[in-house]
Amino acid sequence: MATTVFHIEGGIGKNIAATAVVATYKKTKPKRNIIIVSAWPEVWTRNPDISRFYVIGNTPYFYQDIIKDKDVEIYMQDPYKQTAHITKKKHLISNWCDMIGIKYSGEGLKLNFNFREIEEGAAYINQFNDGQKPMLLFQPFGGPGPDHQPHPYSCTSLIRTLGQEICTLHKLNKL
Repeated sequence: MATTVFHIEGGIGKNIAATAVVATYKKTKPKRNIIIVSAWPEVWTRNPDISRFYVIGNTPYFYQDIIKDKDVEIYMQDPYKQTAHITKKKHLISNWCDMIGIKYSGEGLKLNFNFREIEEGAAYINQFNDGQKPMLLFQPFGGPGPDHQPHPYSCTSLIRTLGQEICTLHKLNKL
């Protein structure tokens, strides 16, 4: 069976973005088995597009079982280090798809939660919100940290803009 290996080094955000890349790849090449090698099994659990997951560093016999004398494609590129992404000419996911030779057609992120995870997540969010107000959750401080990022992203203007938009939408809904 033809196999494709995505070896993804990086944080949880990069892995979440990779779910859209893998969905695009699977749509383009549906007969290939997809194997993920990553440090984030939580992102890939129950993902219907992959056939197997390996944790980085825990891949004994991987070469013999998956690669040697097999029909295999291996993708280990870093889309963050490409000109189109660095110069903000392309979105990360679109750039990543270009790097592996497939056309991105808008596939979204794929996170597959089980019933218990949804229940726990809802309970956590509900402790901050009574369900009567819209709520936005985002993680503004991703990236390599201050040692490698002299000017960390400032989310103040983003929060201000989103707050104004949410308030405007909330007012319009009450009319």
